[in-house]
Amino acid sequence: MVCWIVASLAVWAAEAAPAGEHPASAKLLADVSTAAPGRPFRVGVLFTMAPSWHIYWKNPGDSGMPTMIRFAGPAGTEFSSLHWPAPSAFSDGEMTTYGYEGSVLLWATATLPQNTPVGGTVEISAECQWLVCRRECLSGGAKLALSLRVGDVPVPADADVFARWAGSLPVAAASPECPVELSVTRQAAGDRQRGASFRIAGRWKGRAGRDVAACPDSGEAFKVEGIRVERLADGFIILLNAEVLKGKEQDGSELPVVVSFTDEAGVRRGVNVALPMRPGH
Repeated sequence: MVCWIVASLAVWAAEAAPAGEHPASAKLLADVSTAAPGRPFRVGVLFTMAPSWHIYWKNPGDSGMPTMIRFAGPAGTEFSSLHWPAPSAFSDGEMTTYGYEGSVLLWATATLPQNTPVGGTVEISAECQWLVCRRECLSGGAKLALSLRVGDVPVPADADVFARWAGSLPVAAASPECPVELSVTRQAAGDRQRGASFRIAGRWKGRAGRDVAACPDSGEAFKVEGIRVERLADGFIILLNAEVLKGKEQDGSELPVVVSFTDEAGVRRGVNVALPMRPGH
Protein backbone atom coordinates (compact mmCIF):
# COMPACT_ATOMS: atom_id res chain seq x y z
CA MET A 1 0.00 0.00 0.00
CA VAL A 2 1.17 3.53 -0.78
CA CYS A 3 0.53 6.48 1.50
CA TRP A 4 1.45 10.10 0.77
CA ILE A 5 1.93 12.08 3.98
CA VAL A 6 1.94 15.76 3.14
CA ALA A 7 0.74 19.20 4.17
CA SER A 8 -0.48 21.85 1.73
CA LEU A 9 2.19 23.61 -0.28
CA ALA A 10 3.33 27.19 0.16
CA VAL A 11 4.88 29.25 -2.63
CA TRP A 12 8.65 28.81 -2.93
CA ALA A 13 11.48 29.01 -5.42
CA ALA A 14 14.53 26.79 -5.37
CA GLU A 15 17.40 25.43 -7.39
CA ALA A 16 18.55 21.83 -7.69
CA ALA A 17 21.74 21.06 -5.78
CA PRO A 18 24.88 19.98 -7.65
CA ALA A 19 25.69 16.29 -7.20
CA GLY A 20 27.43 15.57 -3.91
CA GLU A 21 26.84 19.05 -2.54
CA HIS A 22 23.34 18.84 -1.10
CA PRO A 23 23.16 20.17 2.49
CA ALA A 24 20.46 17.67 3.56
CA SER A 25 20.44 13.88 3.55
CA ALA A 26 17.75 11.32 4.36
CA LYS A 27 17.91 7.79 5.82
CA LEU A 28 15.03 5.33 6.22
CA LEU A 29 14.77 3.62 9.62
CA ALA A 30 12.39 1.21 11.36
CA ASP A 31 12.17 0.45 15.06
CA VAL A 32 12.17 -3.31 14.28
CA SER A 33 14.44 -5.58 12.28
CA THR A 34 11.71 -8.23 12.34
CA ALA A 35 8.07 -7.18 11.99
CA ALA A 36 5.10 -9.29 13.07
CA PRO A 37 1.88 -9.37 11.01
CA GLY A 38 -0.80 -7.18 12.55
CA ARG A 39 1.60 -5.68 15.11
CA PRO A 40 2.28 -1.93 14.67
CA PHE A 41 5.85 -0.70 14.32
CA ARG A 42 7.40 2.65 13.50
CA VAL A 43 9.07 3.62 10.25
CA GLY A 44 10.63 7.03 9.71
CA VAL A 45 13.03 9.16 7.74
CA LEU A 46 15.97 10.71 9.59
CA PHE A 47 16.95 14.00 7.95
CA THR A 48 20.39 15.47 8.65
CA MET A 49 21.18 19.06 7.67
CA ALA A 50 24.50 20.86 7.34
CA PRO A 51 25.10 23.72 9.81
CA SER A 52 22.89 26.81 9.22
CA TRP A 53 20.50 24.91 6.92
CA HIS A 54 16.93 23.88 7.78
CA ILE A 55 14.00 21.94 6.31
CA TYR A 56 10.33 22.66 6.94
CA TRP A 57 7.52 21.67 9.30
CA LYS A 58 4.01 20.76 8.10
CA ASN A 59 3.19 24.49 8.13
CA PRO A 60 6.29 26.09 6.60
CA GLY A 61 5.18 29.60 7.55
CA ASP A 62 5.54 32.66 5.34
CA SER A 63 7.56 30.75 2.71
CA GLY A 64 9.03 27.33 2.09
CA MET A 65 7.56 23.88 1.44
CA PRO A 66 6.41 21.23 3.91
CA THR A 67 8.56 18.12 3.94
CA MET A 68 6.76 15.24 2.20
CA ILE A 69 7.16 11.50 2.68
CA ARG A 70 5.45 8.77 0.67
CA PHE A 71 5.60 5.44 2.51
CA ALA A 72 4.85 2.15 0.75
CA GLY A 73 4.82 -1.52 1.70
CA PRO A 74 3.20 -4.81 0.71
CA ALA A 75 -0.42 -4.67 -0.39
CA GLY A 76 -2.64 -4.04 2.62
CA THR A 77 0.04 -2.38 4.76
CA GLU A 78 -1.43 0.51 6.75
CA PHE A 79 0.43 3.71 7.62
CA SER A 80 -0.63 6.33 10.16
CA SER A 81 -0.38 10.05 9.63
CA LEU A 82 3.07 11.57 10.08
CA HIS A 83 4.41 12.42 13.55
CA TRP A 84 6.05 15.87 13.65
CA PRO A 85 8.44 16.79 16.51
CA ALA A 86 8.27 20.32 17.89
CA PRO A 87 9.65 22.77 15.31
CA SER A 88 11.79 25.89 15.61
CA ALA A 89 10.96 29.32 14.21
CA PHE A 90 13.31 31.07 11.79
CA SER A 91 12.97 34.79 11.10
CA ASP A 92 14.86 37.15 8.80
CA GLY A 93 13.04 40.23 10.09
CA GLU A 94 10.43 40.12 7.31
CA MET A 95 9.25 36.52 7.17
CA THR A 96 8.94 33.77 9.76
CA THR A 97 9.15 30.10 8.85
CA TYR A 98 8.95 26.88 10.86
CA GLY A 99 11.11 23.80 10.59
CA TYR A 100 14.14 21.87 11.74
CA GLU A 101 17.88 22.37 11.79
CA GLY A 102 20.59 19.86 12.66
CA SER A 103 18.51 16.71 12.35
CA VAL A 104 14.95 15.46 12.71
CA LEU A 105 13.10 12.15 12.49
CA LEU A 106 9.66 12.22 10.84
CA TRP A 107 7.83 8.94 11.25
CA ALA A 108 4.59 7.01 10.93
CA THR A 109 3.22 3.82 12.45
CA ALA A 110 3.02 0.90 10.02
CA THR A 111 1.08 -2.36 10.30
CA LEU A 112 1.58 -5.36 8.03
CA PRO A 113 -1.52 -7.36 7.01
CA GLN A 114 -2.41 -10.30 9.22
CA ASN A 115 -1.91 -12.68 6.29
CA THR A 116 1.72 -11.65 5.65
CA PRO A 117 3.74 -14.91 5.42
CA VAL A 118 6.02 -15.50 8.42
CA GLY A 119 9.62 -16.46 7.64
CA GLY A 120 10.09 -14.24 4.62
CA THR A 121 10.99 -10.58 4.14
CA VAL A 122 9.09 -7.45 3.16
CA GLU A 123 10.27 -4.17 1.69
CA ILE A 124 9.24 -0.82 3.14
CA SER A 125 10.03 2.21 0.98
CA ALA A 126 9.83 5.98 1.32
CA GLU A 127 9.86 8.61 -1.39
CA CYS A 128 10.80 11.99 0.07
CA GLN A 129 10.73 15.57 -1.15
CA TRP A 130 12.01 18.55 0.79
CA LEU A 131 13.23 22.11 0.57
CA VAL A 132 16.36 23.03 2.52
CA CYS A 133 17.16 26.70 3.09
CA ARG A 134 19.79 29.00 4.50
CA ARG A 135 19.91 32.36 2.71
CA GLU A 136 19.22 30.44 -0.50
CA CYS A 137 17.03 27.34 -0.94
CA LEU A 138 17.70 24.00 -2.62
CA SER A 139 15.15 21.33 -3.49
CA GLY A 140 15.92 17.76 -2.53
CA GLY A 141 14.51 14.29 -2.84
CA ALA A 142 15.31 10.65 -2.22
CA LYS A 143 13.86 7.19 -2.87
CA LEU A 144 14.70 4.96 0.11
CA ALA A 145 14.01 1.33 0.96
CA LEU A 146 14.75 -1.22 3.68
CA SER A 147 14.09 -4.92 4.05
CA LEU A 148 12.50 -6.36 7.18
CA ARG A 149 12.20 -9.98 8.22
CA VAL A 150 8.71 -11.21 9.12
CA GLY A 151 8.28 -13.27 12.26
CA ASP A 152 5.78 -14.18 14.95
CA VAL A 153 7.44 -11.78 17.43
CA PRO A 154 8.87 -8.29 16.62
CA VAL A 155 12.60 -7.79 17.10
CA PRO A 156 13.49 -4.18 18.11
CA ALA A 157 16.01 -2.01 16.23
CA ASP A 158 17.11 1.64 16.47
CA ALA A 159 14.91 2.01 19.56
CA ASP A 160 17.12 4.79 20.93
CA VAL A 161 16.66 6.93 17.81
CA PHE A 162 12.87 6.67 17.89
CA ALA A 163 12.76 7.23 21.68
CA ARG A 164 14.88 10.38 21.36
CA TRP A 165 12.52 11.93 18.81
CA ALA A 166 9.36 10.72 20.52
CA GLY A 167 10.50 12.89 23.43
CA SER A 168 10.25 15.91 21.14
CA LEU A 169 6.61 15.38 20.20
CA PRO A 170 4.37 18.19 21.48
CA VAL A 171 2.30 17.22 24.53
CA ALA A 172 -1.18 18.33 25.53
CA ALA A 173 -1.36 21.43 27.71
CA ALA A 174 -3.37 19.47 30.30
CA SER A 175 -0.90 16.58 30.39
CA PRO A 176 1.07 15.96 33.61
CA GLU A 177 4.16 15.88 31.37
CA CYS A 178 3.59 19.47 30.26
CA PRO A 179 6.51 21.54 31.65
CA VAL A 180 4.66 24.86 31.59
CA GLU A 181 1.36 26.19 32.94
CA LEU A 182 -0.55 27.95 30.16
CA SER A 183 -3.51 30.30 30.13
CA VAL A 184 -5.22 31.69 27.03
CA THR A 185 -7.11 34.98 26.77
CA ARG A 186 -9.21 35.75 23.68
CA GLN A 187 -10.32 39.17 22.52
CA ALA A 188 -12.48 39.77 19.44
CA ALA A 189 -10.78 41.69 16.65
CA GLY A 190 -11.91 42.88 13.23
CA ASP A 191 -14.77 40.67 12.12
CA ARG A 192 -16.03 39.49 15.53
CA GLN A 193 -17.20 36.19 14.05
CA ARG A 194 -13.97 35.37 12.23
CA GLY A 195 -11.14 37.31 13.86
CA ALA A 196 -9.55 37.34 17.31
CA SER A 197 -6.46 38.44 19.20
CA PHE A 198 -4.90 36.01 21.66
CA ARG A 199 -2.64 36.25 24.68
CA ILE A 200 -0.96 33.01 25.73
CA ALA A 201 0.71 33.30 29.14
CA GLY A 202 3.14 30.61 30.22
CA ARG A 203 4.83 29.95 33.56
CA TRP A 204 7.58 27.33 33.81
CA LYS A 205 6.98 24.52 36.31
CA GLY A 206 10.70 23.84 36.59
CA ARG A 207 13.80 25.00 34.71
CA ALA A 208 13.08 27.73 32.18
CA GLY A 209 13.13 26.93 28.49
CA ARG A 210 14.67 29.14 25.82
CA ASP A 211 13.94 30.14 22.22
CA VAL A 212 10.17 30.08 22.78
CA ALA A 213 8.12 30.17 19.58
CA ALA A 214 4.45 30.00 18.63
CA CYS A 215 4.03 27.77 15.57
CA PRO A 216 0.46 27.82 14.20
CA ASP A 217 -0.78 24.77 12.34
CA SER A 218 -2.93 27.13 10.30
CA GLY A 219 -3.41 24.98 7.19
CA GLU A 220 -5.75 26.55 4.65
CA ALA A 221 -8.40 27.74 7.13
CA PHE A 222 -6.61 30.53 9.01
CA LYS A 223 -4.59 33.66 8.55
CA VAL A 224 -2.18 34.27 11.45
CA GLU A 225 -0.05 37.38 11.89
CA GLY A 226 1.51 39.69 14.44
CA ILE A 227 3.13 36.91 16.50
CA ARG A 228 5.23 38.32 19.34
CA VAL A 229 7.00 36.50 22.16
CA GLU A 230 7.91 38.35 25.37
CA ARG A 231 10.20 36.61 27.82
CA LEU A 232 9.52 36.97 31.55
CA ALA A 233 11.58 35.97 34.59
CA ASP A 234 9.47 32.87 35.21
CA GLY A 235 7.77 32.38 31.87
CA PHE A 236 6.65 34.14 28.70
CA ILE A 237 3.76 35.88 26.95
CA ILE A 238 2.78 35.19 23.33
CA LEU A 239 0.57 37.63 21.42
CA LEU A 240 -0.94 36.86 18.02
CA ASN A 241 -3.82 37.77 15.74
CA ALA A 242 -5.81 35.12 13.87
CA GLU A 243 -8.65 35.13 11.39
CA VAL A 244 -10.76 32.36 9.87
CA LEU A 245 -10.66 32.72 6.10
CA LYS A 246 -13.93 33.25 4.26
CA GLY A 247 -15.53 29.97 3.26
CA LYS A 248 -13.60 28.06 5.93
CA GLU A 249 -15.85 28.82 8.90
CA GLN A 250 -16.85 25.17 9.40
CA ASP A 251 -13.18 24.16 9.59
CA GLY A 252 -12.10 27.05 11.77
CA SER A 253 -13.58 26.61 15.24
CA GLU A 254 -10.11 26.14 16.81
CA LEU A 255 -6.65 27.18 15.70
CA PRO A 256 -4.00 24.57 16.65
CA VAL A 257 -0.73 26.11 17.84
CA VAL A 258 2.46 24.42 19.01
CA VAL A 259 4.26 26.46 21.66
CA SER A 260 7.81 25.20 21.21
CA PHE A 261 11.00 25.77 23.19
CA THR A 262 14.42 24.28 23.89
CA ASP A 263 14.85 22.70 27.33
CA GLU A 264 17.92 22.70 29.57
CA ALA A 265 19.22 19.55 27.88
CA GLY A 266 19.09 21.21 24.47
CA VAL A 267 16.05 19.17 23.33
CA ARG A 268 13.34 20.91 21.33
CA ARG A 269 9.97 20.33 23.00
CA GLY A 270 6.45 21.61 22.50
CA VAL A 271 2.94 21.99 23.90
CA ASN A 272 -0.26 21.74 21.84
CA VAL A 273 -2.65 24.63 22.40
CA ALA A 274 -6.10 25.01 20.77
CA LEU A 275 -7.14 28.67 20.38
CA PRO A 276 -10.95 29.16 20.30
CA MET A 277 -11.88 31.16 17.19
CA ARG A 278 -15.61 31.36 17.90
CA PRO A 279 -16.96 33.60 20.68
CA GLY A 280 -17.91 31.52 23.68
CA HIS A 281 -16.34 28.37 22.20
